[in-house]
Amino acid sequence: MTVSEPEPERWVYFIQEDEDGPIKVGSSLGPEVRMLLFQTGNSHLLRLLGVCAGGGDREIALQAELAGDRKRGEWFWPTARVLDTVAKCLAEDPGAWERAQYERDMIQPWQLTGEFASKAEFEEYWVQARVEAQEMRRKLEAEQWNPDSV
Repeated sequence: MTVSEPEPERWVYFIQEDEDGPIKVGSSLGPEVRMLLFQTGNSHLLRLLGVCAGGGDREIALQAELAGDRKRGEWFWPTARVLDTVAKCLAEDPGAWERAQYERDMIQPWQLTGEFASKAEFEEYWVQARVEAQEMRRKLEAEQWNPDSV
């Protein structure tokens, strides 16, 4: 008999660009990590407004409810209705933030993206990624690639 790993809780998160920019409504096992990933490609300062319990179904329901305030994709203008919805979600469960932070430390890296069905699949992916990176490095060195010449 094997003991399976507990299924981590998914969180609906609210990330805002700057102090008064659009708000992203999404869901993730690791909202803080997700925000950091978004920050890498975003010129605006992002801040995590908070989280509430729920997964993809709740995320979709909230996005449908706020459809009239959609800027693009999962980003919404910070209208009174959007801000009120965020505040209500956060007020439902004041302890969600602490639980999300605790669970963040319990999450395995392969669980973060939802792309991998198992730890073995995640490890296989990274082994292959390292092999490809080494091959690319050897190829570039063989060609004496110089980034200044581009």
